[in-house]
Amino acid sequence: MSPFGYDNNLHPNLLVYEINSNSDTSAGAFFKFGETEASNNIAEIEYYKRDFNLIYSANRTTESDTMSEIKTLVEWVAVAGQDLFRDTIDEHFNREYLFRYLLCVLFIAGVDSLGKNLKLQNFGDNIWYPTFYDLD
Repeated sequence: MSPFGYDNNLHPNLLVYEINSNSDTSAGAFFKFGETEASNNIAEIEYYKRDFNLIYSANRTTESDTMSEIKTLVEWVAVAGQDLFRDTIDEHFNREYLFRYLLCVLFIAGVDSLGKNLKLQNFGDNIWYPTFYDLD
């Protein structure tokens, strides 16, 4: 058992990221790396690490994390129009869990839980589950 309460034997490929973005909407975390950042001499890996903090993995550390799963998710969010989002959401999120999370956020008026008070969990299959933290 990890110090975070995750069972390494049950979920050996679990990844948990915390959104670091502290803007009003935290939507900035979901902008893909681009020319502006490159022209400002920001490395792609550093760009993603400033908004997504790896807080748990049995297999990697913050230093060894390539952020490949996060990059895939962010790049999909960045290009997905309404039709692509609807047609491919199940390749990126557990749809039922995502909508239950959204409904709960709306019910409790926990708008911070749509960004900076959000953790994303992936059990190794590239399907993401949003998770609450810091509900005050």
